Amino acid sequence: MKIITTTTLLALASIAPVIAEDATAPAPAQNTKKTWDITQWSVYPFNQPGSFYMSAAAGVALFGDGAVNVRNNNSGADDFDFDTGYSLALRAGHSFGPLRLEGEFNYVDADIDTIESMTGPISVDSNLTTIGLMGNALWDFDFKPFTFTVGAGIGFAHLSYDEMTDQGNVLVADSSDTVFASQLILGVSYDINPNTKVGLNYRYVMMGGVDDSGDVDTDMADSSDISFDNIGASIFELSVTYKF
Repeated sequence: MKIITTTTLLALASIAPVIAEDATAPAPAQNTKKTWDITQWSVYPFNQPGSFYMSAAAGVALFGDGAVNVRNNNSGADDFDFDTGYSLALRAGHSFGPLRLEGEFNYVDADIDTIESMTGPISVDSNLTTIGLMGNALWDFDFKPFTFTVGAGIGFAHLSYDEMTDQGNVLVADSSDTVFASQLILGVSYDINPNTKVGLNYRYVMMGGVDDSGDVDTDMADSSDISFDNIGASIFELSVTYKF
């Protein structure tokens, strides 16, 4: 019995230093290396803080040349010039960090005073109005207190041309149509306070051609198909934006 007890005590004595050493040994170092979370970047910038905003704008519209073709008119397509017009717009959207998505309602009006026929320029009293709905995507470059913006938009515009008359003769009848529209946007704005900014915007708007028919005074028939070519307009506007 004494032999067994002595042997047990000797065994415990031999492993005690090992147990004590293990107890005082530092814990193994954990891997603290940071890893990239691809899911975090896959939703950028929609995971950035943002806010709702509204904007109102007014400016001038400079149209390129237009052209109209009255099928029953032997002169074929005639060019015409737009006077400087004006534009109004209301916009509402939401920002996601540097990205903004917005809806736009716009109105543009411009007079038409001259149409170029085969016999020379003819004075007319006409007008073009457009009412558009657009969806825009914009990217802001923030350099407080200034912000520079680039963007683009697509949507639809309803174009209405008043009739073009010469000495009581209807050369081109009233024509209207809803067409595809798109625009490119450049802008710069200045922060008046944390919620309000004023800006200067440039928009180049492209609108499709109008196809219609109506009564015209020609030698061939009283009515005719009428088609207007695509048109483009450069719009320079001042805007005020309020962030909620």
